[in-house]
Amino acid sequence: MFTAEELKKPAARRISKSNLVDLVPTMDWIDAMAHFKIAICDLLFPQQVVIADEAFEMTWSIPCVAPGPFMLKTEAQYKQLISKASPMKNPTARILVNEVQIAV
Repeated sequence: MFTAEELKKPAARRISKSNLVDLVPTMDWIDAMAHFKIAICDLLFPQQVVIADEAFEMTWSIPCVAPGPFMLKTEAQYKQLISKASPMKNPTARILVNEVQIAV
């Protein structure tokens, strides 16, 4: 995960924040998104109780299978991720989260 401040830095100098989120492949999109938002709130927005879906963007990739990055914003995109990861012996995907500056 990258804060908006980190995204202003050159890519080589950015320091990411990371977290592991374990999900079962049969989990519905709405529940998976809730798990993602909890992890995102903990690391990017620790002082905020509620964050808008527009405050961040997510992409996913699976090295050697689907190197991406592919957007992760809709149920259809989530199903695509699950379909690519499920055949793996140990299904794993990398989710990249970037904070988005919302114009006020």
